Amino acid sequence: MAEESKACLATCPFTHERCTECGVYRGRHRHIVLQDHSEKQNDRISQYFKAVNEYLDPWAGKAGSNGAPKLVLRVLNLENRRSRVCEITEAKTWDWGDPTVMRLIDGWHVKSYNNLVDILCYKEEKGHKEAELQECPRFMMLSGG
Repeated sequence: MAEESKACLATCPFTHERCTECGVYRGRHRHIVLQDHSEKQNDRISQYFKAVNEYLDPWAGKAGSNGAPKLVLRVLNLENRRSRVCEITEAKTWDWGDPTVMRLIDGWHVKSYNNLVDILCYKEEKGHKEAELQECPRFMMLSGG
């Protein structure tokens, strides 16, 4: 039990981002205990996980370089198959903490407004003029519906 209390519960010990935003462990950092590792080994582990995270989330941190993306955001409601164009500023007002709603872009789970802006900036950098965000109740994606 003493080891469990030393484990990281909120932030990744390697990327120093929130566990839920981590592309490597996705919230499982509570199982990692870093008490016995040397500083040099922690640096190597940190570099490795940053490289893996960069590969898994190539858009991470893209929003800071360009500001707000200018591409068209199309929201597709998978329940009723209706599509609408949405202002990116409207997405800021969505309830990102609602566990019953799932949002995807190109099959990637969009976890927060900042994550959305990063992905849109990345797509804009790659030359895309439009992005489609699929939105649905979580049960539709998780139960094979």
